[in-house]
Amino acid sequence: MTEPSLPPQHIIAFDVGKQALEVATLPRDKPRSIANQSAAIRRVLQAEIRRNEREVLGPILVICEATGGYEHALLALANELQLPIHRAEGRRVRLFAQAHGLRAKTDPLDAAIIARFARQADCSMLYSLPSVEQQALSALVTRREELLQMKLAEQNRLEHHTSGPILVSIRYMIDVCKQQIKAIEQHLGVLIRQSPELSHKNQLLQSLVGIGDVTARTLMATLPELGTLSKGQAASLTGLAPYNRDSGNTNQHRHIAAGRFAARRCLYMAATVAINKNPVLRAKFQQLTQNGKPYKVALVAIMRKMIIILNAILKQQKPWKHAQIT
Repeated sequence: MTEPSLPPQHIIAFDVGKQALEVATLPRDKPRSIANQSAAIRRVLQAEIRRNEREVLGPILVICEATGGYEHALLALANELQLPIHRAEGRRVRLFAQAHGLRAKTDPLDAAIIARFARQADCSMLYSLPSVEQQALSALVTRREELLQMKLAEQNRLEHHTSGPILVSIRYMIDVCKQQIKAIEQHLGVLIRQSPELSHKNQLLQSLVGIGDVTARTLMATLPELGTLSKGQAASLTGLAPYNRDSGNTNQHRHIAAGRFAARRCLYMAATVAINKNPVLRAKFQQLTQNGKPYKVALVAIMRKMIIILNAILKQQKPWKHAQIT
């Protein structure tokens, strides 16, 4: 992850769909629709690069929303052409539109809104194309999560059926999910062992008592920026940054929100281990509860502390006992 030294002046915004992309540019909005194909995307980006050179428009920023995969060709081409690209959170863009009274919704209008969002919002966190190993890790961890959800759904169905054939079918599917989860975990182990980068990162993460294989792999897959973030960014990306809800004389409890659910969930399990096995974090947890913090509030504080420590470990490239944690 890198940050531009100057604010972007030339915005190339894409509203991404499965078949087509809507394009809007600033300055001088030039809305157009193109196929979601590498050749068409390349032509647009190269044309905008040439326009920038002719008109000296200033720093370029390419921006799109995260769409669950349909933006991959755009991300890869922007990276190939060395164009900074920001993958915006859809919720932030929608709230931005609402704040400006833009309630109508069409694909061309969405592209124009994304362009305006890039001009006015903080889009300094840029997308970096992950390595082949990182992409494989993310795909395997995602598949493991899907299988876990399928197994859980089948287990829940057991409570509502008494018919013999249905129970046999459900139990069969649970066994299949278990077998596939085991196979995916074996693939994950091989991938990490064969990749010096992932192997080293895995060892550093697990140097913190409380972090095991599943948590380390999940964090590497779902939070690849870890090690490049500030303390606040690390807490925010995992949804562990507490937000004030104060108004006038009313001071409400602070709440956490948003963030990457898979990373936060595995940290919850890691924190329950850490408060029993890690003497430093156990002492911190006991201090919080003795000061009147409810159990879950104290546990979330430990989760937040853990992600900050893990970020520092990777940033300094030193195991927990040798890293300087502030």
